[in-house]
Amino acid sequence: MLWVFLAATAAVQAQVRNRSLVAWGDGFLGLNRVPDLPAGVTANDVDSVVAGDLVSGVVLRDGILVAGTNYAGSRLLLRGPALLTGGPDGVVQYGPGSLDHTDRTSWNVALRDAAGRLVADRVDFGNLFGALIRRPTNAPAPILSGRFKDQYPGDLAFFGDRLSAGLPATDSDPLGGFVAVSVSTTHVLALRPDGTVAAFGGDNLFGERLVPSGVTGAVGVVAGEFFSAALLSNGQVVVWGSDASGVVTVPSNATNVVALRAGSAHLVALRGDGSVVSWGNPADGRTAVPSGLSKVVKIAAGRAHTLALKDDGTVVAWGQNASGQTTIPAGLVNVVDIAAGSHHNLVLVSRERPVLDAIAVRETSASGVRDFDPAIHFTDRGRTMTFRAALQNGAPPVTRRDSASTSRRSMPSAGISGR
Repeated sequence: MLWVFLAATAAVQAQVRNRSLVAWGDGFLGLNRVPDLPAGVTANDVDSVVAGDLVSGVVLRDGILVAGTNYAGSRLLLRGPALLTGGPDGVVQYGPGSLDHTDRTSWNVALRDAAGRLVADRVDFGNLFGALIRRPTNAPAPILSGRFKDQYPGDLAFFGDRLSAGLPATDSDPLGGFVAVSVSTTHVLALRPDGTVAAFGGDNLFGERLVPSGVTGAVGVVAGEFFSAALLSNGQVVVWGSDASGVVTVPSNATNVVALRAGSAHLVALRGDGSVVSWGNPADGRTAVPSGLSKVVKIAAGRAHTLALKDDGTVVAWGQNASGQTTIPAGLVNVVDIAAGSHHNLVLVSRERPVLDAIAVRETSASGVRDFDPAIHFTDRGRTMTFRAALQNGAPPVTRRDSASTSRRSMPSAGISGR
């Protein structure tokens, strides 16, 4: 009966995280090192990672209490040049004057949804400028359902060296109401919850800002150098702008796409079956997806390289390796999130304890099924005990020991369900 007792005791334990961060690639600006964390905050407090051309960062979990300071809500912490990362107080300036409060905002206010989660798609970083979606100040209502549930549609604020890209302090789009943004070194794309797309900045030399009339029902946007792309709700990809690298010509096997990322001159798409397709400039092998690559759950693209996270927690990389960005660190396993910058990478590693839900312990016998409390109930041989395990990211498979034998079975198996 030992396994039943363990199921009950594990259920009342606090969640235990065992997380770490790993960075590698170009050492410029220290981007081959993990972002600095405040005193008292550790990698166990990190929920996800982000990156831009010259930026890497982490999203912290809600409710961290350090030295009496409660970091309420998720927080974004960044490493990179100050004109992109904002001040140490998490405030970014995007207007002409530092004293005008309408020209300053907090990452955490701008990027949080109604549930307090930080939505990374609401900010992106180009080479020396970036864009974020500001949360409206006029008591906005969040989106109630769908892909963008709980988000606040807002207008764009451009920060950093925005003047070199021909960007104003804020967008002048009368429709506004954006929920996602993508920034390249040449221009900015933004997505509305109704699936329409808008473009800003740059000289529009190759029509990268001229959104085709047929682009409707978009669920994601990415910007490359002088080209733009949208992922549609039907899994198709539409690309427009410069086709000098062949990136505008979408390959026939780029179907059932669930995620899309852009480098400077290539695109990479994750399909629903876990396979990956890449096209555009083939230099440095950036479009050479490794043969047999499968079971991919997330992709990330740098300027000329790509990362793929597999469902077993391993990472695969290909493309330019001038800064070692495609040389995976030895022993890198149990990865749960990835991010790629121009020539650097940042990943989150997690080996977490499974939490077992004692309420789900059941006893089945000839007399029927009952909830089983190991503190007060007894059982006999010939009866079946089952439990449900709640697994966090990175937790190993749960194994149970039958009461009638010493055999061990790994999840999933009959009588055990994962959550």
